[in-house]
Amino acid sequence: MKNLILTVLVIASSFMYFGCDDALNINVDPLAATSANGDLLFTEVLVNLSNNRTIETTGRTAAIVQYVEPAFGVFGDMALGELGNTFLVGNVWSNLYSIGLKNLDLVEQDAAAAEPPNNNIVAQSQILQGFIYYILVNLWEDIPFSEAVNADFPTPGYDDQETVLRGLVTQMDAAVALIDRSEDAIRVTSGDLVFGGNMGNWERFANSIKLKALMLLANKDQSVASQIAETMTQPLIDELEFEAEFQYYDAPGDYNPIWNTLNRFSGGSNPEWWIGSTTLQGVLEELNDPRISTYYDESDEPDVVGSGEFRPGASPGSFGDCGDCSVVSLNILRPDFPDRYVIASSINLLQAEAIARGFAPGGMAAADAMYRKAIMQSMDYYDNKPGAIAPAEKEGYINSLAPLESLSGADALRAIHIQLYLSNFWRMPEGWTQWRRTKVPDLVVPQNSQLTDVIRRFFYPPDEKGANPNTPTDPPLESPMWYEN
Repeated sequence: MKNLILTVLVIASSFMYFGCDDALNINVDPLAATSANGDLLFTEVLVNLSNNRTIETTGRTAAIVQYVEPAFGVFGDMALGELGNTFLVGNVWSNLYSIGLKNLDLVEQDAAAAEPPNNNIVAQSQILQGFIYYILVNLWEDIPFSEAVNADFPTPGYDDQETVLRGLVTQMDAAVALIDRSEDAIRVTSGDLVFGGNMGNWERFANSIKLKALMLLANKDQSVASQIAETMTQPLIDELEFEAEFQYYDAPGDYNPIWNTLNRFSGGSNPEWWIGSTTLQGVLEELNDPRISTYYDESDEPDVVGSGEFRPGASPGSFGDCGDCSVVSLNILRPDFPDRYVIASSINLLQAEAIARGFAPGGMAAADAMYRKAIMQSMDYYDNKPGAIAPAEKEGYINSLAPLESLSGADALRAIHIQLYLSNFWRMPEGWTQWRRTKVPDLVVPQNSQLTDVIRRFFYPPDEKGANPNTPTDPPLESPMWYEN
């Protein structure tokens, strides 16, 4: 007890010393490095990024897109549009800007100033920065971008969402142009916990970020179709072996943070903390999708209420108040489940959509082939892992799906978007981003919500508003983002 009290006092005194404004100021971080060792700082950035994405951005916002219903309000209050959770928005903002972008900017500057410049390290830094900006712009819409993490702009201006997305396309092109794949070219290796210095995979990562940004832009400006088609000819994360993910391990200190929470407070089980949502479960059941057994635990009593061998899901906003509910499986909530940055099935579904919309050549038959490849990849990902799906079940499911050529254009796009929703399960904020872009599936306003529609954005951290006079006034939380139709 004495040690616990001392720990609490140390933590409290740290907050008193630094203050909230210091902790959230995106340009002055007392914990950020002032010199750049690429391997050390990449490790710091990636560990903090994935820990934050896993426990905060995914674990506490998956209810927004109705993948789950959390048992506790603190894990779902953003879905209800509540403004009390300043810790969530402040922690995400501070981690992404101060620990992420600021340190990567230092690495980039040092690498660019070397003689000769270490272009691969510059490229790696720019690409990872681009990924972080992609996350930020989809959480807040208008964000510091062109003036961010720049000492010349202590109170950076905010760029609108269109400017940021177009800037990301340009930044990814510039980064790819710097890549040198020769064996003796300097790069971040030991600190690169995603690709281990494989520059071919970094190129795929950059092009995949670019494709995602272009598909958002295409919702408002279809003149980017030619850029989408050109990007689809470049190396992408289109196979499982190329996926960008941060791996956790079944070892103390290396656990997935979501599972570690369960390990500490519920003995490693999921006692209805993360519960199946009627929305996701309804889509899986309607399609007779075998991933339902991967995503949810089957009931020990097949005769309980519900469909087949699964208990019913919880209604959005109920926070688990449904008695005997289905729960998210330990196939997903496991100690070594990775933080999946960019996945092949999602990229290939975006390509299938681009072909179906006429942005790229091939017609509906080519779109259908890409669509089926992506669905199979989503299921194949679990091969030799918990939740593996039998080959016969995969083939039966793929064969049960109507050919896209047999559907109307609108129905074909909806079929693609449904699969995009399913493949992005437990991948926030990407699942939320793609729902806002497509509006598929149909979500409902959660019960007891303070909003009139599904929430679309985070509110700006109060301390950032106090520190930066350029911070915009918060739009209504249910107001659509720029790229939404």
